[in-house]
Amino acid sequence: MSDSVNTFRTTSFKLPTEEREITTHSSQLATCDVACDALVLDGRLRQSLATVRSLGSRGLRVAVLETSDSGGVPAFSSRWCQQRFACPASQGTEAYLTYLEQLLDRTDAPVLIASSDATIALIRRHREQLERRVRIALAREPALGIVINKEQMLAIARQLGVGVPRTVTVGAVSEVAAALHEIGLPAVVKPVESWAWDGQQGARIVPQLVTTLDEARYAVEELTRFGGTTLFQGFLPGRRESLSLFSAHGEVYARFAFWGKRTYPLLGGIYVLRQAIAFPPDTGEQAERFGRLRSGGVSARRRRETLPDGN
Repeated sequence: MSDSVNTFRTTSFKLPTEEREITTHSSQLATCDVACDALVLDGRLRQSLATVRSLGSRGLRVAVLETSDSGGVPAFSSRWCQQRFACPASQGTEAYLTYLEQLLDRTDAPVLIASSDATIALIRRHREQLERRVRIALAREPALGIVINKEQMLAIARQLGVGVPRTVTVGAVSEVAAALHEIGLPAVVKPVESWAWDGQQGARIVPQLVTTLDEARYAVEELTRFGGTTLFQGFLPGRRESLSLFSAHGEVYARFAFWGKRTYPLLGGIYVLRQAIAFPPDTGEQAERFGRLRSGGVSARRRRETLPDGN
C-alpha cells in the first residue's frame, strides 16, 4: 500500500470519546484517559500487526493509530488491539503530528512504535519534541540516517569489503545518458532515500526497472519530483535472498534467511510469498560485518540478487 501523503490544511484535531473499539473520523474530545502500554502507528502494515500480536500476547495493552483515509487496517482486527484510533490527517503532515501528540497525552503511552517511511520521517523531524512525552522505539542518529540513505550504506559496504553493484549517482535528467553509458541496460533506478518530502507533501518512492533511455529519463524525473537524487545500478537477474540478524554489543544472537519468491510491486515491493532457507555462508558473513558495526542492539537485514547459475 502506498505511503503517499497529501497536504492536510487543518492544524488541530480533537480525540474521540473513549470506547472499547475506537475507530473515528469525528472530532469529539475524549473525556476519559485511555491508558495503554504502547502506541503502535501504521496499523495497515504487516509489521505493525506483528508488533500488536507480540506485545498483546505478553499481556501488554496496545493501542493502534492509522489514518482515516486508509482502507483495510489489519491491526484493528487483532484481538490484542485494545484501542483503535483513526487520524483525520494524512501521514507525515504537521496535522498528523498534532493529533499524535494529543493522543499520547490521552493514552499516557510510555512507548511509541512506528513502521512506515512517512511516520519515521515525521518522528525524525520532531524527535526531541516527542521524546518529552514518550520513549521512541527507533534507532538513534546518525545510525538511523545511515540506514535510510542508500548512498551512505553503499559507501560503508565498500569500506567493509562487501560486494555491491556498480552504482552511479544521478541527480538530473541531463545526467542519464552518461550513467547508462557506464551501467548499461537494463538498469534499476533507485531513490537515495525511500521517503521524499518537500516541506508540504511527500510520497514513498520505489525503484524502477528501465530498459530504454526514455524510460530512464522518465524514471529520474518521477523519482526526483520532490527533490533528492537517484542511484543507477545494473539489473541483476535471479532469485532474491534476504538475511535478518539480531545482534548486540558486537555479538550476533539470531540469524534468519529466506528466498523472496514474489513481491508487490515486483521491484522493491513487500514480500507476499517467501520460503525459509539455510543461512548462506557467503553473503551471511558479509551481513554480519554490518551487524557488528554498532555496539548497541541492532537488527540488520541484507539482500542479494543471484545469477541463474548461482554465482
